Amino acid sequence: MSYAVDMCKKTRTWDEMIEDLRILLTSEDVLIEDVEVILKSYVFMFFMRDSDWRSYSHFDDHCYTRNLVDGGNGKYNLMLLCWDMGQASSIHDHAGSHCFMKILDGTLTEELFAPPSELENAQCLEARVEASHDRDGVLYISDKIGTHRVSNPSHSRRAVSLHLYSPPYSVAWLQNLTTVKKELLYIYIVVHRSISHADGPWTVTLFIKKNFTSLFNNWTLG
Repeated sequence: MSYAVDMCKKTRTWDEMIEDLRILLTSEDVLIEDVEVILKSYVFMFFMRDSDWRSYSHFDDHCYTRNLVDGGNGKYNLMLLCWDMGQASSIHDHAGSHCFMKILDGTLTEELFAPPSELENAQCLEARVEASHDRDGVLYISDKIGTHRVSNPSHSRRAVSLHLYSPPYSVAWLQNLTTVKKELLYIYIVVHRSISHADGPWTVTLFIKKNFTSLFNNWTLG
């Protein structure tokens, strides 16, 4: 007998949210409303220090980071994105995937642009919608809706967001604002693994990425 996700559940811990996402996303079909319900139900518990997103939180002075939380058995990727002050993504698509984003800490600004097929036109490089989202806000975007840019506009506070991509993807198109052309970039993911050692646990950081130079020129994904 397979376990069914309780969609009437009002609140979930970090571990309960991850488990319910795994159960919900076992097929190729993505029920957008159900994913949003599960993401919205997660409640950050300050006292649960060993079982929440903080163990995946790693910042970089040069660029925001994408930290793998769950590979989703090949059906999706769940990642924690850490945005230092003033950091931003480029304008980008999602390679045909669904993209969900939940703000976990701080405030992020999303600028919504035209769909990928229209971005070769310079007139489409103006944001159609721009909105700020505070903690616990949940957003959804796909290539049918448009492309977007995400940023942390604060000069005094970091921000953290949880992103779910289904199906997972390894490349996407970024918009070069100088040449008004789309450029292909490989996605990078940072994987942090704890390894037991006689002197205590070590954390090993593995960078899975390409186009290293672009990483520090703000050609990254949100």
